[in-house]
Amino acid sequence: MQIHLKFIIVEGAHEAFGRTDFTFELEGVSAGDLVRELMKNYGSPAEHVFLADGHYEENIQIIVNWRKFVPPERMDDFQLQDGDNILFTHMVEGG
Repeated sequence: MQIHLKFIIVEGAHEAFGRTDFTFELEGVSAGDLVRELMKNYGSPAEHVFLADGHYEENIQIIVNWRKFVPPERMDDFQLQDGDNILFTHMVEGG
């Protein structure tokens, strides 16, 4: 399925993927599959985007279709659909 990806304020995303706004052909079905496939296809630079000390970087938010937040612990449960827009952004602190 085709998924549209956009990375905003995600350190290393442009270096890893060559761009920060693109379409990706996803073989899997979940948000977790998407992250794993990106790391598999783009290698070490993508791993540096998504992993910290071997674990998913929890400061990166995943937002589906500009309205559904996917918590890191639910990535494997959250099913994506063909044509979904996925926003990856760095969690902003403050108030």
